[in-house]
Amino acid sequence: MVVRCSGEQMQDIPLAVLSFNRPGYLSQVLESLAAQTALNGRPVHLFQDNAVNVYSGVRYARDEDIAANIDMFKARFPQGVVHLAPHNLGIALNFLRAEQFVFEELGREVAYFFEDDMILSPHYLVMMDRIYERVRAADRVGYFAAYGKLSTPVAVQRLKGGRMMRLTLHWAFGLTRQHWRDLRIWLEPYYKLIEGHDYRQLPRSRIFQHYRSLGIPIRGTNQDTLKRIGTYALGRVGINTHACFAQYIGVDGVHFRREQFEHHGYDRTEMYPEPVDLSFPRVEQLARYWAAEVAEWMERWNERSGSPLGRNGFVEPAWYDERGDTSRSLTMPAGARIRRLVKLAAAAATSPFRPGRKTGI
Repeated sequence: MVVRCSGEQMQDIPLAVLSFNRPGYLSQVLESLAAQTALNGRPVHLFQDNAVNVYSGVRYARDEDIAANIDMFKARFPQGVVHLAPHNLGIALNFLRAEQFVFEELGREVAYFFEDDMILSPHYLVMMDRIYERVRAADRVGYFAAYGKLSTPVAVQRLKGGRMMRLTLHWAFGLTRQHWRDLRIWLEPYYKLIEGHDYRQLPRSRIFQHYRSLGIPIRGTNQDTLKRIGTYALGRVGINTHACFAQYIGVDGVHFRREQFEHHGYDRTEMYPEPVDLSFPRVEQLARYWAAEVAEWMERWNERSGSPLGRNGFVEPAWYDERGDTSRSLTMPAGARIRRLVKLAAAAATSPFRPGRKTGI
């Protein structure tokens, strides 16, 4: 039976922590999670990946580090549940089993996911709950987070207060069950293509070929990239706060090194000191996010490849039209502007790239 999450049941939203081989990072993340002002006995689950990949035979972690992660979690969350993978899965399949657990086995309508390299402000769950209160009111947002502008000083963050923006990286995020179910179908070819492979040895050319044949301009094959572009291909968006309620600490990892870490300004993060009242994006603004994201993906593809994809694999959001039931409050001019934005984004798929072209988005 599916459990419906009401305003009085925010404490039932499961928290999934994904970890691998960095106990020094995980200890900081668990400390910050335990210090949440809105923890309120929420169910916490650790999805711990294992050391040796069954397909390649490569060992990616020390058994001692995995044991240390589990011991730390049990000490910090005695009522928490540990899900130890039977062998090394890689991040894509470790995420998939966490998602299947919370959405299929537990039947929750939403869940929050955390990796082992982002320290949370004590107010992180407060902000996530506030966002979800608005997200669940209409089926327009798939992913949401509250880590904000990680390299922006607090004094500058205050200028935009409770405003929101597009979500870029899926870090410390919330995910709705409805979006996960739709995205799971969209990602089925991806999961089939990576089946039987070490995640660090993926069949990249076959993945590229499949999604590009559908008019999807992917430039990477990691699971985060596919989920982000899949969200927009399904006509939904990802949103994030401007105010920063987390600190990224992953100086060393699969995708980061110190030079990149410092280049992005993550060593200068200033977390916002208190919760903010959200100025949630209106329908028109969400449509603008969608159109801008699609246009950027297409422009980057055309610029780097030198030729258009030939078709558009993005589904226009049903909710952007003022004639839809969820958008009747839009005026005709607003609806017309949104339709123009969507058409501009879609046109980028079949138009030759011209340097300096303005999309108007």
